[in-house]
Amino acid sequence: MSRRAIVLLVAGIAIHAVFLGSLISPGHYLNPLFVEGTHNIGEGQGSDFYAFYQAGRYVLEGRDIYTRPMEDPERVVPYAYFYRYLPFVAYTVGVAVNAMPPRAAYWFWVALCEAVLALCILATRRATRDGELFACLAFMWLAYSPLYIEQYMGQFNLIMGSLIFAT
Repeated sequence: MSRRAIVLLVAGIAIHAVFLGSLISPGHYLNPLFVEGTHNIGEGQGSDFYAFYQAGRYVLEGRDIYTRPMEDPERVVPYAYFYRYLPFVAYTVGVAVNAMPPRAAYWFWVALCEAVLALCILATRRATRDGELFACLAFMWLAYSPLYIEQYMGQFNLIMGSLIFAT
């Protein structure tokens, strides 16, 4: 691999480290760059994730998954957007993440997204023999700014995209 390719990989890793730093910092210093980071109705970090967590709890309790968590005094999540996904998500992912407390489940989700990202980068490496091309593609995986806000909100577009990529 050329020096230029190595520099590009290191830059991608550094940018991704900035994303993760913002994700774990109390001030979330990258949030002003994203509308969802500064103007969301769900109050903050993990809002979308908590929506499908709460919907999974409603499944376990035999309640309507489309109950608005913001208006439910019995909700188990600290805050959430309204649930707007297909029932399949509540009955699968939502139920599964209820094996952990909400905050721990959110961080598990972030770790899972990081693992999927690593697998996508490895699959990209296997798909190309050219070191410079791989470095460019890995950089795009690592420095893709919407991934930061996706993890901040707790969405699952990367997971869906990786399934398409795997096909």
